[in-house]
Amino acid sequence: MGKRFVELHCSTKIISLISEVSHKVDPHQWETVDLENYRFSSNGQCKRTGEEMIEIGTYNALIGETMYYSSKALSFEDSHEAFRNTLGEGFAWEVLQVFSGPPHVTFTWRHFGKMTGELKCSGLAGVPYTVPPSNKLVEVFGMCKATVNDQLKIQDLQVFYDPSQLFTQMLESCPHAPFANYNKSSQ
Repeated sequence: MGKRFVELHCSTKIISLISEVSHKVDPHQWETVDLENYRFSSNGQCKRTGEEMIEIGTYNALIGETMYYSSKALSFEDSHEAFRNTLGEGFAWEVLQVFSGPPHVTFTWRHFGKMTGELKCSGLAGVPYTVPPSNKLVEVFGMCKATVNDQLKIQDLQVFYDPSQLFTQMLESCPHAPFANYNKSSQ
């Protein structure tokens, strides 16, 4: 397989997976993965099945617990609503460079969109905060290793990136928002 074919196929496959995990709450409807063998991990944390991703929420599985975001404070639906509102024009995704072909496809990526709505979520210690829209471009860069079977269905997807890239850009106008009420609530 030529490098350009692998890049296009990889990009199409991951974009389809993003759509499936965001809009199909029954993993058995996902056509891009070998569900019986599918596992997902973010930044070397625990590997999750498709069912576990839906149970905790795909954004929650991807972001986890950070000082800017509490995955325990938002359900699947709440987390999707928060990001759909914040990035109202969409959050596009693209493959930047493919380093290796099947069965272990390693590539870099970029997720990007405009912050057109306010960000509402919980940060450190579960304290909720709100940040007004900046209307600025928000970009996140990362790397993935995807293991595929002979039908090119994803069996293992390992995502590596720094979640703070996303939040520091969105919090630029209000950098202390996740911590604003922390001192008040801890007194």
